Amino acid sequence: MSTLEKDLAKVSARVCKHMNVDHGSSLRAWAVYYLHVVVMHSTVLEMTKCDTHGFWLSIDGTEPARVPYNTDLKSVSQIRKVAVDMHHAAFKGLGFSYRVQNGYYDLGKKLHSKVIIGVVAAVSVVVVGVVVMRIVT
Repeated sequence: MSTLEKDLAKVSARVCKHMNVDHGSSLRAWAVYYLHVVVMHSTVLEMTKCDTHGFWLSIDGTEPARVPYNTDLKSVSQIRKVAVDMHHAAFKGLGFSYRVQNGYYDLGKKLHSKVIIGVVAAVSVVVVGVVVMRIVT
């Protein structure tokens, strides 16, 4: 067993847990882009391990399939960079519409604060307009 294999065996469970908990949109994009699987919103994806050749995904409890790394992995310290590169490559390859519909752009937080500011501004304009109308009439 190579040093890389041993190092990956040590971190595989932690990497999988992190990806499963925090990066479901990446797993979905990988399944669609790299494995050519039709993924529904109800599809359950789980990363089960990572080895020297790729990440392993189970789809709806099936036997895991390997998603090959898009570059050679030389060190366990590269695993995050490879995962991020694969995330961007998958979303880019799937197109703009897929990116918008599947969480590539973190619009929720940005739009939420802009909507609140917009609502407050609109309410302020209405209130000022009502006050001015009462004063004028």
